[in-house]
Amino acid sequence: MLRRLFDLRMIIGVLFLVYGVILTITGALDGSAELSKAEGVRINLWTGLALLVIGGIFLAWDLARPDDPGQELLSTYGHILLDPPELVRRKAGEPDRGPGRRQPTARGDQGGGRG
Repeated sequence: MLRRLFDLRMIIGVLFLVYGVILTITGALDGSAELSKAEGVRINLWTGLALLVIGGIFLAWDLARPDDPGQELLSTYGHILLDPPELVRRKAGEPDRGPGRRQPTARGDQGGGRG
C-alpha cells in the first residue's frame, strides 16, 4: 500500500486537485476588477475546473490499475517460466531426449553426422 501511495500518478493527481480547488474557489469569487482584466472570461474558474478534471483522471488511472500486474501472469504462466524445459516436456508427456540429442528423422538416421 505504501508503494502505491508514492506512485507518481497519485502525487500528480493530488497536486492537480489541490491547485484545481484553489483556482476554482478563486475564480468563483473573482470581482469585477479581475473579470475586466481577463476581458470578461472567468479564467481562474475554467482553469480550476480543468485541473480538477485532469487530477480526477490521474487518480482514476492510479486506482484502476492492479496492485501487481506481474502476479497474474506469474500465476498463469509461472510453471513455464520457473520450471526447466525438460520438466515442462515431462509434464506434457513428451519423451526425454536427453541433453544434445536430436530427434530421429524420417530416414531413420539418428542425426549428428554426414551422409
